[in-house]
Amino acid sequence: MSLPPTNSKLIKFSGFYNLIMAHLIPIPALQALFGIELPLVGSTLISILLIYTAAMLIISSQDIRRYRRVILFEALLRFGGAFIFITAFTFSDDYGSLMLLAGITDAIWGICYCFIVPSAVDQSISDILLGKGDESLSYS
Repeated sequence: MSLPPTNSKLIKFSGFYNLIMAHLIPIPALQALFGIELPLVGSTLISILLIYTAAMLIISSQDIRRYRRVILFEALLRFGGAFIFITAFTFSDDYGSLMLLAGITDAIWGICYCFIVPSAVDQSISDILLGKGDESLSYS
């Protein structure tokens, strides 16, 4: 028996947020406003990553049960990004307030995913990440 898909408007919104950020990061005037200067290659790579994660989140938001592990691994990626951004802001004079804002925002999104996904599928985070319960999904 196949369970109906569970969706999340907040996860979908976070995908669109990533899409907007992907288009804003390469703009030098916005970088200067926040006190950073990223080389074109760096800002382009970040934008490509954000576009990929945006697509993944938008697609995953339509069926949380099926894509629960993907969304939680995105949460882990967010926590890693938060650590890197906050560390860069704290220990380097080369990065401005945008790094702190990005770090806090990434941490908040990661926390949101960690609350939304387990409650939507009625499983613990560790069970989801370890793939327990995957056999109950019908992929037909």
